[in-house]
Amino acid sequence: MFLTVEMLDMADANSHKKVSAREQMNKFQEACNKYETEGAVKADLKHTHHFSEAHPVFGCHIYGREVFVPANSVITGKIHKHPTMNILVKGKLIVMSEDGKRVVEAPATYMAKTGERKVGYTLEDCVWITVILTNKAGEENIDDIIDFQTTMSYAELGLQDSLQSIRTGEK
Repeated sequence: MFLTVEMLDMADANSHKKVSAREQMNKFQEACNKYETEGAVKADLKHTHHFSEAHPVFGCHIYGREVFVPANSVITGKIHKHPTMNILVKGKLIVMSEDGKRVVEAPATYMAKTGERKVGYTLEDCVWITVILTNKAGEENIDDIIDFQTTMSYAELGLQDSLQSIRTGEK
């Protein structure tokens, strides 16, 4: 049997370390959801949406989603189905993902890859911009754009999300 590049990439994507991190982020998200249902105040973060005209050759729009997040906030994201560009325009935060923990300080730009989910803690007031390509434009399409770009399930992307799933071979 020969191993293909795709098989090697999937093996790395479902490594023990990455699956363990996904499992912890899912547990954290569940705890946040439970906390919110028990009467905790969830901040209603204001997003500003920016759309380009459709590109004349490729037919897609560039969508920039800008959000202000106050200092001492915990933020969780959904799982990305497609790569995104992230720009921290202002502030400083700790970001955790399956690749580990790091401090990000503005100005900073980085790419989030397919299958990535982040959890953050803002050390200072932050202004964060996420940039994606989309075939739709306009605030009336935000829900469709977000649904196309994100998921709450690693399994949808062929990724494992628990150490138990590694042992049983489930997704």
